[in-house]
Amino acid sequence: EPVPAFYLSQFKGEASAETVTIRNNRDRTVQITGTERKGESFTLAVETVEPGRVYAVTATASPDVTPGEYRESALVFTDDPERPKIRLDVNLLVKRDVHASVDAIDMGQVRIAPIRANPSLLDLLRQTVILESRSTDMRITKIESDLPFVTLQYEPEGPAKRVRIDVGLDPKILSAGEHSGSVRIHTSLEAVPLV
Repeated sequence: EPVPAFYLSQFKGEASAETVTIRNNRDRTVQITGTERKGESFTLAVETVEPGRVYAVTATASPDVTPGEYRESALVFTDDPERPKIRLDVNLLVKRDVHASVDAIDMGQVRIAPIRANPSLLDLLRQTVILESRSTDMRITKIESDLPFVTLQYEPEGPAKRVRIDVGLDPKILSAGEHSGSVRIHTSLEAVPLV
């Protein structure tokens, strides 16, 4: 409970932990006999809450893990012949000091004619990116894309630790074809002037 997975998120140099509960609802008691990690970015601990019935399993991510996304798993072994092992996914996101909530924006396949006929459809395509600073307020000094039809709006305009960036399309200059480009966010931070 609540799901057979851990979702950990932390900045580089920090540690995070999450606990899931394994609850036995059968008549027979079940003992946890061991665990096995399928990954190196976390440790696993089991605490008996109610012997034979309820166990708390905690995954703790190491502060030494380099920034990135990790998909690992853990096995919990039991003495139950029907369910001798329980698999728990371990999902870890380690963020840099300045972190964008997504690495890529994909608008998918867009039909120009319906959008030009009904511009309110653009709201369905708009995507949001959160730019977050670990400890220092930042200000966006400039934001740009090499795709001329991409629209970029952000708030707040003043210093903040979290900035919301809405990415959309301008149907007046959107052209047919496959397009790929980038969004460059210039910040007031000396350590991270460009994302």
